[in-house]
Amino acid sequence: MSNSTLFESDAAKYFPKPTKEDVALFDSLPERFCLDVPYVEQDSIQGSGTACLKMLAEFQGLDPSPGLTMIKETEADWKSFNHETLAEDFARAMIKVGLLPYEYYPGRFVLPAFEEGYLGADFIAKNFGEISKIDQLLMKSAIFGSKTPIFARVHFDTDEYAMSDEMASVLDTSGHGVVLCGWDEEGFIVHDPWPRDRFGGYGGGRLRVLSFKRLSEINPFVNCCADGSHGGIGIKGFIRVRDRAVHEGRDIVIEFELENSGLPSFYRDYIRWDYEMALEVPHSFTLKSQKEHAVTYAHAMGTPNARVQWDVHTGNVHGSHGIEVHVLARGTYPVFPWETAKRAPQPIEVRRTFKTRIDVKRLEWLNKYARV
Repeated sequence: MSNSTLFESDAAKYFPKPTKEDVALFDSLPERFCLDVPYVEQDSIQGSGTACLKMLAEFQGLDPSPGLTMIKETEADWKSFNHETLAEDFARAMIKVGLLPYEYYPGRFVLPAFEEGYLGADFIAKNFGEISKIDQLLMKSAIFGSKTPIFARVHFDTDEYAMSDEMASVLDTSGHGVVLCGWDEEGFIVHDPWPRDRFGGYGGGRLRVLSFKRLSEINPFVNCCADGSHGGIGIKGFIRVRDRAVHEGRDIVIEFELENSGLPSFYRDYIRWDYEMALEVPHSFTLKSQKEHAVTYAHAMGTPNARVQWDVHTGNVHGSHGIEVHVLARGTYPVFPWETAKRAPQPIEVRRTFKTRIDVKRLEWLNKYARV
């Protein structure tokens, strides 16, 4: 039976229907899957967010330090920080690192269907057994489709994470951060950054299993109305030469393909990204078309990859030559009506450079090769 049948229940009536790409992804999920994610322990009782940001960034080969200042500031002021908006601040920190943020939570689809938000939260609570199955399916699909870990937060008690009641009464609002690396038959496999040997409690640990039973019946992942999960994906793409052999003195076409995220369509990429892509070639090459291309792109599952091309002449120097495509993504991070901090919509940029090498053959050698 297809996993997509979960969306045929009455509990899912306010959810959009899965796309054909979603259904294919749902039905391709293995019984077990786990990514090899670097493990980082938190430095303070309130520091799980910092540790999780480091793990997400380091897994994708990015330097987490540009985003750490923002997260550390919110953690340092844990008594007055509005923990109900931690997800939005975490997304802003991911952008500084170079990650494109995304999120899923069931309230996004359910609450707008009701005149009052609490009525939508009631609907989720009454149907949470079924909705949690959808949540878990979508989280698995996000990890498997994007091949990147995701960030979630768990409600807790002070036996699991030892701290004062005063501190727990504040921190449990936003929950304790963990990184979802994969799953097995029992539950999600997570990196929990809590160092129990230093802080006490029974929580914490590398590749810890959070059981599906716990998440569906006892403590769901944190959101105002049940499970929520977040993540960030670096700009994905690759460079290639199109449709012809490469030798000295030849016109070739270099193509850059901007890839979609692989995420199911239920995850929100709530920023419209405008891309600029610029090709850099060695001095022996001649760029015969404009250097920069612009494209607007949405990263949802099923969105065709965006392609741009440059006409290039190889010149007269054979051998392996390095080329680069510099990608700049521009957007505006919105301000959400539930945020209490006074902010304005924020212009943002994410950059990444892609590199490859082109092996330019000697025409004379190529014309003789394999002619034995």
